[in-house]
Amino acid sequence: MAGVGAVACSLTFTILSVLLGGLRFFTRAYIVGALLIDDLLLGFAILASIALTTLIVFQSSNGLGEHMELLPIDEIYNFLKALWGSTIVYSIAMMLTQNVFLFQYRNFFQGLWLRRTTAAMVVLVTLFGIASTLSLAFQCVPMRYIWDPLSPEARCINYQVFWYISAGFNTLTAIVIWILPIPLIKGLHLPKRQKHWLVMVFALGVFTCLASGLRIRALNLGVKHSEFDTSYFYPEVAAWSSLEINVGIICACLPTLKPIVDKMFPGLLHDPARRPMGGSSANGNRNIYDRDGMYMGTMGSRAGRNVGVGGGGSVGAGQYKGGGSLGKTKTAETDLESLTTSSSWPPAKARAVLDF
Repeated sequence: MAGVGAVACSLTFTILSVLLGGLRFFTRAYIVGALLIDDLLLGFAILASIALTTLIVFQSSNGLGEHMELLPIDEIYNFLKALWGSTIVYSIAMMLTQNVFLFQYRNFFQGLWLRRTTAAMVVLVTLFGIASTLSLAFQCVPMRYIWDPLSPEARCINYQVFWYISAGFNTLTAIVIWILPIPLIKGLHLPKRQKHWLVMVFALGVFTCLASGLRIRALNLGVKHSEFDTSYFYPEVAAWSSLEINVGIICACLPTLKPIVDKMFPGLLHDPARRPMGGSSANGNRNIYDRDGMYMGTMGSRAGRNVGVGGGGSVGAGQYKGGGSLGKTKTAETDLESLTTSSSWPPAKARAVLDF
């Protein structure tokens, strides 16, 4: 693969990541109204992806895809500096992207074993990411030897051993993160279309695992020739590194886009037999549905009167004040919370964030 191919691949998927990331932030901030730690981590992951693509473009303008023996010395220095920087950025981006998935699972799924598992994974991924980043940043002493092989003899880490351990760890954790939520989806009380959407979105994580595996194959070839012709054998590694990060970001964004899909294509993810949330009856009362579209009862809408909810029982929920808006008393919020949640699975926090 030529350097221009690596740049094209990296730019394409980075643009997709930025677009989907923007849709995710818009959905969370303006439709759902909730931004959590996984959104913050995703923002930093996107910035790291942009930085990685920028460094790949810089490498391309300094000999990426060309034989190193044909490059002038200043281009060799620039290429090796950019290569060094890209490995550090890749390590940070991978740590952030995997943590996005783990915190997203903690927001959506409940269960003690899952919370303990994700907590352990967060610690493991973060510690390994920090260790990898520091190892790459200070891989040689003196550091100048990283981009100037003609400098005095230096002590460096074993590149081949390090890259194989790092790539193997990232691939293994990607597989674990991919399969972790799949059995739990079966226990969610969701309409079939929504459950199928969720299964499909999480199943796309297999592409992250595939990208990790293909990166190892490219890395195997690149490491073998890294001592004498790195610039010629590195384009495929650069392309798969960027693709691996960006595919992870894309897969992390998709599950959060359901609210905006519902607005653009109403009814697409709801079973035909279920009715949408809200709506007014003929006598002016408001029909109440849970987030799955299940009918829960009728709420009176006349100003100044207690709100009664009928259907499966009658619950007092505060009073309407001028114009028919519900007074936001603690009791009203509590009763409506229990009313509009058909079960405790998924938890209310997940319903608010993912709009399930």
